[in-house]
Amino acid sequence: QTSFVEKVEAHDGQLRVTLRPGDHDYSELSKLLVEHGHRLSRMTEEEINLETAFMALTQGITS
Repeated sequence: QTSFVEKVEAHDGQLRVTLRPGDHDYSELSKLLVEHGHRLSRMTEEEINLETAFMALTQGITS
């Protein structure tokens, strides 16, 4: 495990990797995955919408 990985989930033949906030060299992540026997077909960043970001930041508390 690396210092910038928060959690890893496997689902339908895919890995979902949640990263800790901050500036990191994410190329190290792909290198580690390949070294541990995973074949990468693509890596994508999940986009979140403004509402999801707001709820995450406020933990759902709006008043």
